[in-house]
Amino acid sequence: MPAACWKRMHSCNKASPAESNRFESGFSLAKTPRSPRFFWSILSLLCDPCVLARSIPLCARSLQDAGRGMVREGSKSATASSRRYGLKLRLAARWVESGGIIAYPTEAVFGLGCDPLNPDAVHRLLDLKRRPAHKGLILIAADVSQLLPFVELLPDALMRPVLASWPGPVTWLFPTRPDTPDWLIGSHDTLAVRVTAHALAASLCRRCGPLVSTSANQAGSHPARTPLEVRLRLPEPPDLILHAPLGDADRPSRILDARTGRAIRV
Repeated sequence: MPAACWKRMHSCNKASPAESNRFESGFSLAKTPRSPRFFWSILSLLCDPCVLARSIPLCARSLQDAGRGMVREGSKSATASSRRYGLKLRLAARWVESGGIIAYPTEAVFGLGCDPLNPDAVHRLLDLKRRPAHKGLILIAADVSQLLPFVELLPDALMRPVLASWPGPVTWLFPTRPDTPDWLIGSHDTLAVRVTAHALAASLCRRCGPLVSTSANQAGSHPARTPLEVRLRLPEPPDLILHAPLGDADRPSRILDARTGRAIRV
C-alpha cells in the first residue's frame, strides 16, 4: 500500500479504545458521537482509490458468506435475491423457534405460521386470525417424514394418490396419532397436512420443522396475496413477514380426505 494511503488510514482513527471497540463491533455510527473531522476522514478514506481496490473483493466475499444459508430449489444460480432470502429464512426460523408468529408465502396466498408444538404460539395465532380453535389447523412440511409424528399413514393403495400430489398445493386429511396435540386438531379426529411445493416455504420447514399454515387474514375475509394485504387484513401484524413471491397456484390448496378421497375444499 502507498505510504500516503497508509498514513491517511492511521490519521483518521482518533477515537478512544472504547469507541474503537464499539465501532468495530458493528454498532451504528449514529449511536456514537464523533467530531466533524472524524467523518471527513472516513469519507476521504472511502474515496481513496487504493483503499477501494482492496475493499471491493472483501465486500464481495462477505456477500457470498451471507448467502450460504439459502437452500436452493430449481435454479441454482447464485443471485442476489437468493442470498437475501437466505438471511430472511434464518431470521424467520429464529422467530418460529422462539415462539413467534410469521407470515410467509405459499403456493397461492400468504400463510400464518408458528411452531405446531408450542401451544402458546398456536393460541396467539388463533387469536390474531380470529379463528375458532375447534376448527383445527393445517400443517405444511418439506417432506413426508416431518409429518410422521402427527399422523398415521394409510395402506399403500390409499397413499398412492397422496404421494402423487406431493409436493403440491393439495392438503390431505389423515388420522392422527394418539399424542397429536388437541390445539392442532380441534374437534376432529384427523389432521390436515401438506408437503408444500413452494421452495421458500419448504426451505423454512427444513430449518425449523413442520409449520402451522393458515391463510394470513381474519376468518371470513379474503386471503392475503401481498405483504401489504397481510398487514391490512389482520388486527395487528405478525412478528415477521417473509417478503417473497407466491407460487403459481391461483387459489388456496384443495383439501381431500385421504381415507375416502372425498373433497372437503376444492
